[in-house]
Amino acid sequence: PRYQAALKAGSDVRGFAQGLQRAGYATDPGYAAKIAAIAAGPTIERAVAAIGQAGARVGQTFANATGLTGLTRR
Repeated sequence: PRYQAALKAGSDVRGFAQGLQRAGYATDPGYAAKIAAIAAGPTIERAVAAIGQAGARVGQTFANATGLTGLTRR
C-alpha cells in the first residue's frame, strides 16, 4: 500500500519515481527528476538497444537450431 502510487505509474518512469519519493522512499527532493534524467539518458538507450540486439540473436540462434522460423501462441 505504501508504494501503490508508484506502482500505478506503470511504465511512466517519472511518475514511478515521484510515487516513490512521495511515499518516503527517497529523501533527496530531486530524486524523481534525477531518476527520470538517467532513464532518458544515452547510457540507458545504449543498454536497451544492446539488450534488443542480443535478444534478436538468441531468437535467431534458437530458430536455426530448431528449424523453427516463428512461434505461434495458442
